[in-house]
Amino acid sequence: MPKKCIICGAEAKFLIKGTSDYYCDECAEENFSDISLLQTVEQKNKEEAGGISEDIDNEFEDDSEDGSEQEEE
Repeated sequence: MPKKCIICGAEAKFLIKGTSDYYCDECAEENFSDISLLQTVEQKNKEEAGGISEDIDNEFEDDSEDGSEQEEE
């Protein structure tokens, strides 16, 4: 589900990192002097996906370590 601008309700393209404050292009440009300081929704989604991927990788590593310890006993 796309995020919505907190000002006008349009589809958001930007956010303030670490918050749930989302902005569309127009509202971001009107309210911030430098929108390059804002995080894009796309960047946030990639970070979240990367974190999930790391969690899955770590889970598989933990499972394989547990299995090898049991085989040695």
